[in-house]
Amino acid sequence: YTLQFRQNKRGELWRSQNRGETWSYISTPVNFPYSNDVLDQRSHLIDYTNPNIMYFCIPFSEWERWSSDFVNNGRSFDGGTESFGQGIYKSTNGGSSFSAINNGLPAVCSVYRMAMDPVDPQILYAALNETHNGDPGGLYKTTDGGANWSAVSLPSGVIGVNNVQVHKTTRDIYIACGEYNTGANVGGGFVSRDNGASWVKLFDMPYLRHFSASLADPDVMVANVDKASSVGQRNPGAYVSIDAGNSWFKINNVHGQPDGIRKIEADPHDRDVLWMSLHGTGFFRADISPLRTGIAKSFFWDWMEANDETGIATDSDGDRFSNYSEFIADTDPNDPASYFQFEFVPNQGSGHQILFDSALNRSYSVEYTDDLTAGWLVLTNGISGTGEPIELFDSENAAKRFYQIKAWLD
Repeated sequence: YTLQFRQNKRGELWRSQNRGETWSYISTPVNFPYSNDVLDQRSHLIDYTNPNIMYFCIPFSEWERWSSDFVNNGRSFDGGTESFGQGIYKSTNGGSSFSAINNGLPAVCSVYRMAMDPVDPQILYAALNETHNGDPGGLYKTTDGGANWSAVSLPSGVIGVNNVQVHKTTRDIYIACGEYNTGANVGGGFVSRDNGASWVKLFDMPYLRHFSASLADPDVMVANVDKASSVGQRNPGAYVSIDAGNSWFKINNVHGQPDGIRKIEADPHDRDVLWMSLHGTGFFRADISPLRTGIAKSFFWDWMEANDETGIATDSDGDRFSNYSEFIADTDPNDPASYFQFEFVPNQGSGHQILFDSALNRSYSVEYTDDLTAGWLVLTNGISGTGEPIELFDSENAAKRFYQIKAWLD
């Protein structure tokens, strides 16, 4: 599903049933009558026991990095009105229509993000940030699918919550708190391990827009820190912890826009991978395994820059291997004599000898066949590269046999 927030298809809900190859229109949940091109619909949640039930929210206020102050979510409104249907919406018919479900929320509020409980889909949490008019935010909870909302107690001083996560394994609740123009002591990343009865601060910064734990490993946590006036707009950017919040690493290298991070999340399957989107300038993937191993891994675009290359499929040295193939093989894309080396020596006592080059942070498999029309069989799989040649033996000593070697990044 996608909820478009601006420009073409603005405000519309679309669905793909073939992994994104084609999309079909479902509805326009909220008719936005004003002339501006933005309707920021967020946190599209689908009931995992009944996909006909879904939710989303529209915040009232958001800090916009180019304006240096809070602005209305829609930025401009015909007739000077500030009312445009902000709040929480629910559908019970697969998204064909939606209705507002704001009972129990403050009359004026800004619902910035939402989260659904992993055990009971009737339980949802709504993160409310402070509005541009100074109306306080908070954390609200429903236990009846949004029919009624009630406030959850927060740490002392916290007046705005910018994100909420309920961990799918532990059910711990993580919240990102703080505002741009308020004091340094009202922000940070907090966790509750008792359904919101008490909170522990794990990350201390005045203004966090995002704070969550990895679904693959809850000891891995990520934080998105925005600028704050109380600390002279210092130290925005991405941060990660691999030890449950006891220590943190600032990881702003390369992406170039630390104060323009829209979202950062840990991969749900691989504890060493993070994903991040920036404000109109790109989508990034990070490998944090060197924080554990101390061995830095190369990234393709860094490798391209170091070798003065610009095209993924370009074959600069004319050896019939693309830049990406040379990156995987760890060879020089500008030297035709630098290519993946493989050697086969038959009948060496223990079997056919197979020698091939290897590189760090790569894995290899060796496959064979006695008939090129019959497909390939695995001789060995998951060999870790060492940076030195790897030697293997095929003990069958077949009279006629073909081999191929596959390589991939760890």
